[in-house]
Amino acid sequence: MRATAAVTTAASKLAPFTGPNTAAAAAASVSGLLLLRSRPQGRDSRCHHQEHLQLQQQQRTFFGGLFGKKSGDKDKKQDPFRARPSKPPVLAQDDLFHPLSQSPIPAMRARGERIRALAACPVSMSKYGVRRPVRFECPDCGWPTHYSEAEWREDPDHAQYVPRLREANEDEHDLRSGREMTEFKLPGPQGFEEVVNMSNWDVFFYTRNHDSIETERSARHVTKLLTFPCSLAGVLHENSPYTRRNQRLTHEGLRSLIALRQTLHPTLGEKPTLDVVRIFVVGARAESTLPPPIWDQLTYMFPGVALHIFMIGPEAVVPEGVSAVETYSGHPSIYKAPDATATNAEASKEGAEKAASGVADHVGSPVSVHRSKLRKSNYGFPSRTLVVSPGLTITTIRALYEDVHAQFEPFDPYTDVFFAFSPGFGFPSQVAVRELEESRRREREEAESQKEARRVYFAGAEAGAEVGSKGAATARPFVAADPTVRPEGGDVPSAEPPEAFPADKSSPSSQFTALTAAPIVQAQREWARALGQILSTKCALVSTGFSPADVERDVLAFESVEGVRGEFEWLITPGENVFASRQWVIADFDPRVAVKSNWGLWAVRGKRYDIEGPKSARYADVV
Repeated sequence: MRATAAVTTAASKLAPFTGPNTAAAAAASVSGLLLLRSRPQGRDSRCHHQEHLQLQQQQRTFFGGLFGKKSGDKDKKQDPFRARPSKPPVLAQDDLFHPLSQSPIPAMRARGERIRALAACPVSMSKYGVRRPVRFECPDCGWPTHYSEAEWREDPDHAQYVPRLREANEDEHDLRSGREMTEFKLPGPQGFEEVVNMSNWDVFFYTRNHDSIETERSARHVTKLLTFPCSLAGVLHENSPYTRRNQRLTHEGLRSLIALRQTLHPTLGEKPTLDVVRIFVVGARAESTLPPPIWDQLTYMFPGVALHIFMIGPEAVVPEGVSAVETYSGHPSIYKAPDATATNAEASKEGAEKAASGVADHVGSPVSVHRSKLRKSNYGFPSRTLVVSPGLTITTIRALYEDVHAQFEPFDPYTDVFFAFSPGFGFPSQVAVRELEESRRREREEAESQKEARRVYFAGAEAGAEVGSKGAATARPFVAADPTVRPEGGDVPSAEPPEAFPADKSSPSSQFTALTAAPIVQAQREWARALGQILSTKCALVSTGFSPADVERDVLAFESVEGVRGEFEWLITPGENVFASRQWVIADFDPRVAVKSNWGLWAVRGKRYDIEGPKSARYADVV
């Protein structure tokens, strides 16, 4: 201690003459000499060093306890949900284009094999009349498009499909490249004085406080993810882009949407309502696979209102078990609510097991600040009810809508609305095709049975004619007379005349025309009963389509349904959807077919009739 004090004193005395740096150097040199002189040698030095370390470990100073290393750092290392170091991406941003057969992504190689098994070469079909599978991959877009390079060179229309096919190729590889998808970090609650502008995607991202989206590719990814909830909100929100001014919203549509918006946007300071806004998504398919936190974005656009979304359809995805439900990032965000019949001992035992295994009961989602839980649901069909947040509940039911319609009655136009995302009203009915095949099979079986019956019936006469015996010839009840087309008389009925066909006057050589019936569409078969039930509720039905042709096909099929024609009113005229997905979706059965999810949108409602009618002059004096 005395030596250290001497060194400090000497350094302080030298500082005015040599400067601070020189004084520090002098102090370091002097202290080094003192350490060399005082350092013990050999084994005593090692023992002294160990004792010094033990003494430091046992000491706990006042400042070390406040600002030193805490015990919580050890717990952070054991936290199973801590931020893990991100893996390097598989593909760089300047290396996203790859032919499907040479892609480093196994899923893309499998996609190419599926297209080769389903798609047919367009040139072979149109020019040679032969169906050949696609085997040649276009070097410009990377998709299998033709049977061989010769057909690829002969195709004059292929160049117009290359830009969208190449864009889709790069987008699909980017989604699977392994990079951090920062564009999928969705915003949380909206500020109290911040208004959401729903004029288009760009303004929506800005007013909704999304992170900066730098590239068009990132924007396409986000629009594909949010097209379902944003299409729904674009119709119901008070700042909807469908207005009377742009002639998309009709007068009846304004009346219907005002009723819904009165519930969805309560007046500031008004007493909270207990009414739950029910949103029925009929024919749910892809929308039922979205992670619940994606639908939770609706609660930020309609704060203070309880929403209950019903996903109903035979193809709705109902995950089996709690472990099958995961958030978008892969972390579980759902816990199972304890059974009401379970005892306290069982509940405490489960809690102890979870605590021992390090699994948390409530796990927050990376894209949602709320915790989710499962709730019992009993609709007589495979179903699941998930409480995503205090303002959102999602119920998925794997069943036809007409089978569960009665369980949701009564309906209220102020709180209930129906959505059908790309329902396919105008596609050929698969049920009708199966029924037609079944009827043809029955006709063939009936013809075979009639043929067998005739063979057995006339077997006795044929046998009698062969042997020439009178007894064998009379083995059947009676001998059928041969009918003639023009009988000369008698009591034997003549053969039925052939069916008459209308003559084709436009073609003199043609003697008759073939009568062909129009194909039955899904709106007339699969959707007929459900559409009648939905229109009877007098609630709005909003439908989307993936292309202009799909929207036109669905509208024409909808109007052709018996009992629907003339029994509905337009709310939103058919047209483009403001919140359509910007990303191309390529069909596996034909790479030339590229669509965008929810490209178009239209809405209808069951027609209302004034039962009382205007007061007539007959009762004017009485009233």
